[in-house]
Amino acid sequence: MSETQNTISGRHFTGETLVVDGLAFNGCTLTDCRLIYRGGPPPAIKACRFDNCRWEFEDAAAQTLVFLTGLYHGGFESVVESTFDAVRAKARPAAAPTTPSATSLTAARVAEITRRLAESPPIRIIKRPKPKT
Repeated sequence: MSETQNTISGRHFTGETLVVDGLAFNGCTLTDCRLIYRGGPPPAIKACRFDNCRWEFEDAAAQTLVFLTGLYHGGFESVVESTFDAVRAKARPAAAPTTPSATSLTAARVAEITRRLAESPPIRIIKRPKPKT
């Protein structure tokens, strides 16, 4: 892979701040970097090494996390947990369903979550002031 506008190959970054939306990293080493994801196209990362890097979320990505927090603390803990279960499942090799009902069970859970969201009042997120130290 050669370096193009959106692809970075074989580079070493130290102590840099990088907005990663839409970038592809291949065979890079990042040390003590601040990596910012703003909710745009996800970065592609292949064969890279990250040492002591910090991920941060801004703009749309941060709002998604705020929304998930509101869901979790607003009585929809199961929605958030199901979302993270799905994320974890994507990270592992897909296993074939052990029973014919495994797929329909997932569909039933999605239908139930959708029904609960539709019947619920809108989620309000209240920002509390930081305690004085």
